Amino acid sequence: MAYIDKTYFKSYEQYKEVSDWCHQQGTIIDDYGNKFTLTDYLPRKIKFNYETGNFDDLGEYDEAYINEAFESQIKEGREPSLMLWNTGSLFDVYLIRHCPVTFVQERLKEQYSDAYDKILNREYVYDRYERNGLDNPHFATDQNFLNVSARKCPTKSCSTVS
Repeated sequence: MAYIDKTYFKSYEQYKEVSDWCHQQGTIIDDYGNKFTLTDYLPRKIKFNYETGNFDDLGEYDEAYINEAFESQIKEGREPSLMLWNTGSLFDVYLIRHCPVTFVQERLKEQYSDAYDKILNREYVYDRYERNGLDNPHFATDQNFLNVSARKCPTKSCSTVS
């Protein structure tokens, strides 16, 4: 089951805590052999360029950008929050096992419910692949998009994604 869902932050301090942790991680290899860079998942400021007809990447969020967005939301009578990321299951597994940020862990506990402890204790569905002699699923990032693929199953009894 895919548990794809969004995580929001409600202050610059929350964003900065996650951003700093992601930058400290660099490029990592998770428990299943997947290689990725956590900063690829951080939100970015994007602006449409009317001259070129393309979107310009203005970099990661900064304090001024976040505070301006929150002020605008407050003026509209909304509780201030911005989306941090929208992650898939394999990335979430890494976060559950390694991310020290409290609000991220609270969101993952809410999102995964009973499966959270199984993931944390390495009893999740992907952990069973290795115990059963199967290759683990792998994913790769390309321009901040997640492309999920799995290696071929060595038996005829399971289905694979190619």
